[in-house]
Amino acid sequence: MGLNEPGSAFDSPCRVVRIAETTAKIGRKYFVSERALERGVTIGLARLRAARHVVFIASGPTKVDSLAKAVEEAYESRSRLIGSHAIVGFDGFVDVLARVVKSREVDGRELFYESTREFGEALAAAGGSRSLELVRTAFKAGGNMPIFASSLGSSGLHVFCVGALGYPLRHPAFDDWPISCEPLCFADPGQTTALEFSDGKIMFAEMGGLHRATWEIVKERVGLDTLCSIASNAALVGFCNWSGIDASDGIWRGMLSEVLVAPPAQGRRFLLFDLADCSKRSTESIRAVTSLIMDRRRWLCRPSSSIRSCRRSLGPKGFWKSYGPSMRPISGVASRIRAGRMLGVRAIEIECM
Repeated sequence: MGLNEPGSAFDSPCRVVRIAETTAKIGRKYFVSERALERGVTIGLARLRAARHVVFIASGPTKVDSLAKAVEEAYESRSRLIGSHAIVGFDGFVDVLARVVKSREVDGRELFYESTREFGEALAAAGGSRSLELVRTAFKAGGNMPIFASSLGSSGLHVFCVGALGYPLRHPAFDDWPISCEPLCFADPGQTTALEFSDGKIMFAEMGGLHRATWEIVKERVGLDTLCSIASNAALVGFCNWSGIDASDGIWRGMLSEVLVAPPAQGRRFLLFDLADCSKRSTESIRAVTSLIMDRRRWLCRPSSSIRSCRRSLGPKGFWKSYGPSMRPISGVASRIRAGRMLGVRAIEIECM
């Protein structure tokens, strides 16, 4: 859609993006002179999803088959999800998006720092202390679990969301969730302040109640019986943002050893593990959580970027010698997780050898 390539974030704004090679080849015919096409401007998925109706126009006979296949797969995936439910956890953030003011015009208009490089150079040149003015542009629910749960809920799947969504009362940032997302709260959310630039973001996180969260707190405030009951028929259980929560190992181990102790009552159950940014975790902790995952016969592990972070942290030889032989890309392999891929979830299949 536009220049939103597969895997684009559901909350992506209007932005400059890198063009895929196939798009660049097709686009060259619209220019008189030969030129290299590397970037383009596209409307974001956030604006498209905010519309009441979206009309797709595919011109030319070559687009008919592709469009028909996309619609068929979308309805097939949706029909598989409706009637099932999922459990996802365990983070929760409130995202504050802001721009950094560079200067003010005489008429009061703000001029903003446009790139991270420009902002960094200004900080370096100033030296010492400096006062910065921020202009808030958005305030919304954030975190890996809430974003993933919202995408699943929008597809028609009922989602039990176990997370730091406000305790004892749910935080107002999560009031606009799809009605199919049912919160099970055990802590107050953290807050992420994201400074936005044309080439990326600089994010500052305050962890709120997440650093104090433990498996014992989850069991006390959500209820072990409740978790076991909804897990018995869950089609998907998602473990999100491992690196962002200090107690992730304990919570994940508790879910695996005390909740997911028996096969689902009917059908199959998929588990999805989101390691998030492994670069700030130690080699030992990465090995431990990977071993926890590999103890099971077959899981889904998200995302590919997490695996690259693991590889950087553990070293290419150490990581792939221990775990690489048991991992293979799933692209074009498993139709059962196509719905997850359509929701922007890039996964790799882990199978113990």
